[in-house]
Formats: sequence, structure tokens, C-alpha cells
Amino acid sequence: MKFLLALLFLIPLLQTETATVYFYRVEEVGRLDSRKVEVKLEGKGLLSMPEENFIGFKVPPGKYGLKMRQKQSELLLTAEAGKTYYIRVSQTASGFGMNQSLTFMQPEQAVYQMRDMKLLEDKNIKNKALEVVREKP
Repeated sequence: MKFLLALLFLIPLLQTETATVYFYRVEEVGRLDSRKVEVKLEGKGLLSMPEENFIGFKVPPGKYGLKMRQKQSELLLTAEAGKTYYIRVSQTASGFGMNQSLTFMQPEQAVYQMRDMKLLEDKNIKNKALEVVREKP
């Protein structure tokens, strides 16, 4: 009986050892095309994201460098256990090129923007080592 009580106490602690990070991409105005854009985590491919898609990942606490192809898209994520983060992925036309950005979003805004989005297909997930969150927040 004591073992069961201890186990019930430990389960919530084990579940909060990671942070949840959602990535999503809205349909963009001013786009030249709707190709997928790649997001890298610590220099390695994490995902390839088309418009109107979302995906979440569980990550251990720590600092992570996120980047798209362009240097100005770099973002530092300091993940804390039990917290949830929302990052909007964007690529729009800018002159003769593309402007890429990763933006931290407030939870209310992100959840609202994600309401009608589709789950990112498995074939677009490049890092298979991380636990995937498939449910919308």
C-alpha cells in the first residue's frame, strides 16, 4: 500500500521533468510559395514545416539554439521543466528573397492561431529522438 501511495506521488513529478515546445506555422500573406521551411535544433534538423501545421516536442530542461536557414532567424530557448513554450515559424517574401523568423508567442495567441491547424505529418519530423506531442494545447 505504501508503495502505491509513493508511486502515485512520484508520477506527477516524473511527468514534469521536461518542457513542452510547440511549433506552428500560419498561412502567410506575401509568400512567394508555400514550401516547407526547415527548423534546426542545435544545428541539426528538427522539422520541416508547411503552412497551417503544428507539432509539439518534449525537451529536457536546458538552453537550445533554434535556427532556420537565415542567421536572423536564430532564437535561444531556455526550457524549464513543466513549462510550455510556443514558437511561430514564418517565411515571407522580402524584396527578391525570403524573410524567415522564429517568434516566441503568448499562450493565448498561439492556441488561438493553432485552433484549425493540422498535425505535422511524421515524414516532416527530422529529429526522431524527441518525444512528440500530437495533441493541441
